[in-house]
Amino acid sequence: MKKIKSLFLLLLLMPSLLMAQLQRSQAFHNKYQLKEVVVLSRHNIRSPLSSNGSALSKMTPHEWTKWSAAASELTLKGGILETEMGEFFRKWTVQEGLFEENEVPTVEEVNVYANSMQRCIATAQYFAGAFMPVANLRVNHRYLPSKMDPVFNPRLTKVSESFKVEAMKEINDMGGKDGLKGVNEKLKSSYLIVGKVLDL
Repeated sequence: MKKIKSLFLLLLLMPSLLMAQLQRSQAFHNKYQLKEVVVLSRHNIRSPLSSNGSALSKMTPHEWTKWSAAASELTLKGGILETEMGEFFRKWTVQEGLFEENEVPTVEEVNVYANSMQRCIATAQYFAGAFMPVANLRVNHRYLPSKMDPVFNPRLTKVSESFKVEAMKEINDMGGKDGLKGVNEKLKSSYLIVGKVLDL
């Protein structure tokens, strides 16, 4: 009931919050100047990590979508959407006075850094090309394509015994008195839906 009240209150306040943003004066806007921007983003739409012929592709009698890219690579649609993202940031930074239209910045002014996976490098190139179309921005990455950069790798590197115990306790707590089995029990209806969709 508390969640419903909170949601209702949020929905009630939403129009007034939006109107407050829309009605801000130019004088208010002029008080602030954009000086720098940091954009963190995931890759755009990629094909599945598994390819045709994999165990995953054989799980169902249905035919999987024919992707426009090899397994785990950025798709054509992903490139198109990332181009739109770059264009949005270009228009915004020009509007805010950070850059001039068709500016060619120095390497100290703009740094595009991507993970070394194909989907990430390609995403960064689509973004950079639309963000600064005449600047020929370099997309920096550390390794040959398709090797994970540790900067972007979510692997835990310092795991103590007490950390493992606490992590397992938190996971088991999600399942209530049945622990991990309880987690799976809570997901049972979702598993059944997936099985039905895949005709398992």
